[in-house]
Amino acid sequence: MHYIGSLFGEAFLDKNKRIESYDFIEKFISEEHLDWSTPPDTLSVVDKFLDRLAKMGDQEFAFLLTHSGYIPETYKADSSQETLYSKLIETLILEWAKRIGFENSTLPRQKSSMEDISIIDDTYVIVCDSKSFRLGRSQAAPNVKDVLKHADIAKWLSAHHNHIRLGGLITFPSQHDWKKGSDYYQYLTDTESPTLSLYYEHLAYILLFNINKSALINFYKSHADIFPEKISNKLKNKQLYYEGLIENLFSCGSDKWHIFDVSAQKIISEMVYHTVYDLNNHISHTKDLISEKYRAETDINLLRKYVIESESRRATEQLSQQTDRISRFRTVAQDYHEE
Repeated sequence: MHYIGSLFGEAFLDKNKRIESYDFIEKFISEEHLDWSTPPDTLSVVDKFLDRLAKMGDQEFAFLLTHSGYIPETYKADSSQETLYSKLIETLILEWAKRIGFENSTLPRQKSSMEDISIIDDTYVIVCDSKSFRLGRSQAAPNVKDVLKHADIAKWLSAHHNHIRLGGLITFPSQHDWKKGSDYYQYLTDTESPTLSLYYEHLAYILLFNINKSALINFYKSHADIFPEKISNKLKNKQLYYEGLIENLFSCGSDKWHIFDVSAQKIISEMVYHTVYDLNNHISHTKDLISEKYRAETDINLLRKYVIESESRRATEQLSQQTDRISRFRTVAQDYHEE
């Protein structure tokens, strides 16, 4: 753990300090919006979040970046909480972009048909699409089409008439990457549309090792030389992509990156353990509440009714979901047709 202290500050040798960071965004959301029967004031929350981030030094901010991009499991899918969490991840990237020199970067106010973050200085623009996923999602890796659409990046870039358009950037949680390779990396090495993919720990490394915006700009300008052709071999394209990335973007050398990466993976795996630990506590607490509720019940018939209803729901849950989906997505007759 000594590398974590030297990289991110001695404070993070304390487990409680690391846990505070793992819970930081979720706790911030719970403090800033109390009543989820009404939608949050997203712009106000983002401004307050930026104020909090501004008070962090680079090391503390980089630690937060390293383990970001993982949506809390307790948030319901497509809920206001999930949407706000994703917006704050975008805000992290905005803060990162400004810290490395893209001081004019913004979060577009018009969300539809625009990038998540416009990374801008006086001359250049990069359009960024930030990705966040649940650790408990049903697939180890996402569908490629849900992560990268070159047509969208080209459309977003076309709206920036007053800057030199460098290309696209995808920020991506590393625990959702493909194990060996993917069409994703083939698309990233397409010389016609320069697009860069960075894990959140890559962002942290760039900040901590003072890899400024010039290195990022040069990477885009050299994209066709770094990747002279698409790497279509799925057994190798992930490895070859990151070799090109590290060699050409991380100017301080691959050795320093590999040392950093060991610490980053320890941090992320501990954050995953923390997530599972909290979920198990939540499950246990829920069971205790249910047990306490029925322990004092003396009406045998009422208890029998509860057991029957509970067993029935559990046994037919999947079938009930299927009938619900059929009703929502298909044309269903009202009854059997009369002869």
